[in-house]
Amino acid sequence: MYPTIDAKWGKMFLVENTFGDWLKQNRESRGLSQSELARLSMLNRAVINKLESGTHPTPDTLKAIARGLRISVENVYRAAGLLPVASKEREGIDDLLTLYNQLDPEKKKMLINYASFLNGLEK
Repeated sequence: MYPTIDAKWGKMFLVENTFGDWLKQNRESRGLSQSELARLSMLNRAVINKLESGTHPTPDTLKAIARGLRISVENVYRAAGLLPVASKEREGIDDLLTLYNQLDPEKKKMLINYASFLNGLEK
């Protein structure tokens, strides 16, 4: 169990899901094996296995997991109970910023142009 904050009431309580459950769900939703996530995270597969079995991660391991899953470190810290829970919208924004920052300048420009195009379609 790990602490989390109820978004509606702002009270802290313990939830049954563990970081290991969260990690396994995210890994599987991306179609990754433990070995594949380990390679992307530059960790040993045994580390991924231990995390999914309930071992508590270190901050460096959390950063590596974020890199491997291509999501923000903040969202991984939240899943580990080290930061307060954010809204789903905030999580999406954090992940978009993480992906954007991994692009080269030309692709960033293309993405901004595409977002502007999509925004124009909505008007």
